Amino acid sequence: MKIHGQTNWMKRLLIVLAALTLVACGDSDNDNPISTTPTSKTITGVAATGAAMANAAVILVDSQGRRLAGTTDASGKYRITGNDLTPPFAVTVTDGDGNRHYAVSMDVGCINVTPLTGAITSAVLGGADPSTIMEKLSTVTAAKITTAQNELKAAMAPLLEAFGAVDMDFICDEFQANSRGIDGLLDVIRVEIDGASGTLTLKTTTDQVLMEARLNESGATVTTPLTQGDLSNIPQLDNKVYGDGDYHVVDFNASTTDEITEMNWGSARFTADGFVTLTFTHSNKGIPGQEIHDYTLADDGILRIDGDSGVEGAFNTDKSLMVLSDIHPGDGDTGVVFFIEKGTATPAIDGDYALLYFTRNNTGEYETDSWPTDLHFTWDANNKEAAYVDEGTPSVLSYSPDGSLSGPNGLTVFPACEGAILVAPHASPDDPGVTLLVRKPTAPYPDFSDTNVNTMADFITPGFVINTESDGFTGHRNNMRLEKQTDTTGALTLESIVTEATIQCENGVFQKMNGATPVEGSFGVYPHEGIFLWVDEKEGDGDHSFGFHVGFRTNP
Repeated sequence: MKIHGQTNWMKRLLIVLAALTLVACGDSDNDNPISTTPTSKTITGVAATGAAMANAAVILVDSQGRRLAGTTDASGKYRITGNDLTPPFAVTVTDGDGNRHYAVSMDVGCINVTPLTGAITSAVLGGADPSTIMEKLSTVTAAKITTAQNELKAAMAPLLEAFGAVDMDFICDEFQANSRGIDGLLDVIRVEIDGASGTLTLKTTTDQVLMEARLNESGATVTTPLTQGDLSNIPQLDNKVYGDGDYHVVDFNASTTDEITEMNWGSARFTADGFVTLTFTHSNKGIPGQEIHDYTLADDGILRIDGDSGVEGAFNTDKSLMVLSDIHPGDGDTGVVFFIEKGTATPAIDGDYALLYFTRNNTGEYETDSWPTDLHFTWDANNKEAAYVDEGTPSVLSYSPDGSLSGPNGLTVFPACEGAILVAPHASPDDPGVTLLVRKPTAPYPDFSDTNVNTMADFITPGFVINTESDGFTGHRNNMRLEKQTDTTGALTLESIVTEATIQCENGVFQKMNGATPVEGSFGVYPHEGIFLWVDEKEGDGDHSFGFHVGFRTNP
């Protein structure tokens, strides 16, 4: 009996303890309840029409009708945070003139608002006015947004390529209202949408139509296509480097304080808003890699990299060749950089060529020289090869898909100006430098009576001068003027390098004269309209200096 009674008591005790435990757990939950706070989401973006939409009212609406308000800052950026936001989202921004701009997105994160996102919004709505997006969010799908954007980008491809914005997501990718990239594009075009007809029109700022398309849920049907040539109708691009924007780069760079010399070559990608990406694929003493530079191009032809007035140059009329000279007096190095446009057509490398070269070996010794004698190339159009004889050895240059030519012993040649100039870098550790081969004119040879050879003309002449007495290597961007004296001679003035010299033309070669005697190692030619190449001096003429210049004719 006693044991039985004890057993029942223990059972009752366990039941009570269990109940108390449940109560205790309940009390604990009451003290620290599980959070039921709605999930917070933040959406940011940039509102710009080219210029930033500063201090503009922003409204965001989600698919459940929740409305949140915000304001852009001075740079057009906004940030809106809300709870339980459900996609898709529509954003409208009202600029200072009372104009409204729209965007639509399925993603939480970044939603930019620009005239281009307004065009996407209209396409998602089947061509309707984008202002109706707030009431029609239920019809929006991710597939519609993707299709609309892809179709718009395809129609705008030449513009996007010119401004380096081919890969940009107009809605989601971050950018700044700084007149670069997509914002630079928005600076030079106007986007007009007719909701009644579902028509999208891209115009220049002077109201010239660049492209027209009919917007629908399938994206955009182009009725007036945008072509590469249409870029020339945009006034803001007149003095920019644009087009396909792809260039070979040959960079000769020497330290002014030690014996280090670099010979780099690779490629560059220019965009119409002033960006250039340089990729060096070979460096004799440096490290291969990628550098991104910003340049400005002045009306007088000065090309400045990174805003540095110490790096200047010039270019020919069609911008297929640019040459920069480092003239900065205190940055510890100097050099010359060639930008050679990658041609789409195979250049016919044939005819007789003169040679000019300049080197600086790694013991610090400089050398430049020229050979006006012929190096003859025979072009095989079928095999795209140029045969020649180099010091008695038959050799061949073969055309490569990137527009360069390759030869024996790792030789690489970059043709410029339709093959009239061949730039051949050589990065031997013992003798890095550049050789230029210049096609000699054929009869009838130009002379100073022929205005087509740019007589009485001014030139900008990037280049360099070497002082063998001080081992100094100095970049120059000078001015040169040719003035007619007779039908066969003229006066050359090269500012700060040659005060005045007489030159004559014989068989198409313009030769510096010392009285009636040609100066050895000093000559120039006109390999292409508007370009003049000149080897200033040959070492050993008594003045301890020699060098090389490329003259680009300025606007007459």
